[in-house]
Amino acid sequence: MSKKLIFILSTEEVNTQRAKLLTAGAKTEQFLKNPIMLFMHDDFKIIGRWENLRVDSGNLVADAVFDLEDDFAKEIAGKVERGFIKAASVSARPLKWHFEGEGSDEICVFSEWELREASVVSIPSNRGALVKLVDADGVEIKLGEGIKLSDAFPLPLKPKKSMDLKIIAKELNLSDTATEAEILVAIQVSKQAAADFALMQQQQIDRRKADALKLADVAVADGRLKAELKDKYLKLADADFDLFKDTIDGLPKPVSLTDTLRTHQQNAQAPKGRETWLFSDWQEKDGEGLYQMSKNNFENYSKLFKEEHGHEPSKDIA
Repeated sequence: MSKKLIFILSTEEVNTQRAKLLTAGAKTEQFLKNPIMLFMHDDFKIIGRWENLRVDSGNLVADAVFDLEDDFAKEIAGKVERGFIKAASVSARPLKWHFEGEGSDEICVFSEWELREASVVSIPSNRGALVKLVDADGVEIKLGEGIKLSDAFPLPLKPKKSMDLKIIAKELNLSDTATEAEILVAIQVSKQAAADFALMQQQQIDRRKADALKLADVAVADGRLKAELKDKYLKLADADFDLFKDTIDGLPKPVSLTDTLRTHQQNAQAPKGRETWLFSDWQEKDGEGLYQMSKNNFENYSKLFKEEHGHEPSKDIA
């Protein structure tokens, strides 16, 4: 063949069967697995295949590739190339549809349909293409004058209600006489409550993260937590904040050399066996030792004095 032959397979025009196929609703997955070209929808007259199936200007179009090794196909190809045959037609299985009024007539609009095969035909029923409608078993659905479309397609595929309204109302704590509108309002309220709760949970998580970071930073600053361990402790906070807080609070502060020397000095200055003496014991048993304590270990002296008298001693006494 000397030129590419392009056919319009389907348009959105209303055909003589008072049906319209929406191009956007075409399901072509199965067709593309075996894109055979028939003549006049005859299963025994395979004359080629279709290639480059596509949408062009709102129409479903494809390139015709004829089987030139077949005498009949070659004959049809010649008639097409010489301009004696120009029309194509699809075989479509309706999936979803609705009815519309156009003038004084009613038309059936197929919003979803399965493309089963496409044929070269001699006489189309709409100006762009003819449509052969078939049911799930491939049996042709006959439409024409005197046949009501609503009889041929009695159930425009409406979504089924999965639950009885009374059951839904009960789940929403509504009266079993609640209307569909009341149920929808209750559902929206429930959705909003769920969204608010999720937001509250996220805000709580964010606050916990901020609190954990602050506690960890303080622990690093005062030397209770090594900086390189900070991220591990924060992971613990994500898993169990209370355990993290208890762990951080329980970390001991590092002891300075000064504090260590002071403790040793205090222990050295306290005679053995007198660790439990009260202020009155010192006054009664070792007044000189009490005096030396006020001079050399005023902190311990002040502690005993306060336990005895309920207030701090004057530093002038030292």
